[in-house]
Amino acid sequence: MAGADQSVIRRPCGVRARGLGGGGRRAHAATAFELNLPLFKPLTLDLSGRYDRYDSDRTRGNHHFTYRFGVEYRPFHSLLLRGNYATSFKAPDLSSLFLSPSSYYTQVTDYYACAKDGASSCDAYSNGVRGTLLANSTLRPTTASSWTAGAAWSPTERVSVSVDYIDMAIRNEVVEQDIDQLTYDDARCLLGQLDPASAQCQALTNPTTGQVQRAGTDGPITALVTSYANLSSETIRAIFASLRYHFVPTRFGSFGLQLDYNDLLNHEFRFEAGTPSVRQLANPQSSTEFKSMFTGALDWTSPGRRWTSTLYARRVGSSPNYAAILGGASQPGAGRLRPWITFNGSIGYQATRHLRFALMVNNLANKMPPRDASYTDAPYFNDENYDVYGRQIMLQMRMSFDAH
Repeated sequence: MAGADQSVIRRPCGVRARGLGGGGRRAHAATAFELNLPLFKPLTLDLSGRYDRYDSDRTRGNHHFTYRFGVEYRPFHSLLLRGNYATSFKAPDLSSLFLSPSSYYTQVTDYYACAKDGASSCDAYSNGVRGTLLANSTLRPTTASSWTAGAAWSPTERVSVSVDYIDMAIRNEVVEQDIDQLTYDDARCLLGQLDPASAQCQALTNPTTGQVQRAGTDGPITALVTSYANLSSETIRAIFASLRYHFVPTRFGSFGLQLDYNDLLNHEFRFEAGTPSVRQLANPQSSTEFKSMFTGALDWTSPGRRWTSTLYARRVGSSPNYAAILGGASQPGAGRLRPWITFNGSIGYQATRHLRFALMVNNLANKMPPRDASYTDAPYFNDENYDVYGRQIMLQMRMSFDAH
């Protein structure tokens, strides 16, 4: 066994492909109640609850009670203060319970071989292997709790402003075991960084039943076994704001403006109990999500309401470039891409009571995603965040028919 002082350097794993099959039954029953109680004119309480019970071919007696408590307080007519606390749950998907053993092929990084050779990068230690995905009939439901607080202000009939804060915690998410995490932990077991006699290491490295199979005792990885599990937990904190304004109608028609903004303040993800939380916004290898998004819409309706038109703008915040996704924020060449702004437009005409035409154009300026010079392979952009469809033009005709 290699010495415990050798280090392991992680990198993202490749894409998998597989075929699925399986079957099973699940019975479900639920009951719910809701109470809306105006205590006095400015104050309203809202209470609701739901009880669910579900049984499957392999498990019995699964049940869960969820509830929501909300309060609304209007100190004066134009201002509304609101808040609520809610719990929720999601039963495991049928596929995660009843999936037949399914084969797939994937690229894996052999961190053990990389560490043995003392390599500074594990890029050359990636190879394709066959894996087997197993269902898990003992999965527990995913549970969540959240609370929100906010305010809505309407000083006039034409203006409304709202701001809301949300704090959400999700536990026992059902996910497929992360292949990169398995091979990483396998390397730590073989290197002595984790106790080789522990249950975790035995489940990974056992020559006969281990999830990571090797040629010989410490040869290259030849096969993997993964399953569904209640592994991850997640916390999200965000703020949402909205402004709506209706202009005074003119002889040219009526105009309306809506602006919406949301900002992801914090997003932490823990893949497995006992492992440290990952701050998604600070770790480009874990997440490439946008921190903020701003949208705006200006609409127009002609006198008589025959013509309508909308101009829509969308701005997404910065995201990490490919060098940061591969090697982390400290990787040479790592950085962030500038925000991306696009405009959509539409115009509609009500020809008759039953016939309406509409012209819609997405990405009016044909604006491409921000250029990422660190991409060296196709498709040369992060297709999880961006698309390169460019300008899209659609013409719609809608006809309705009277019942008589």
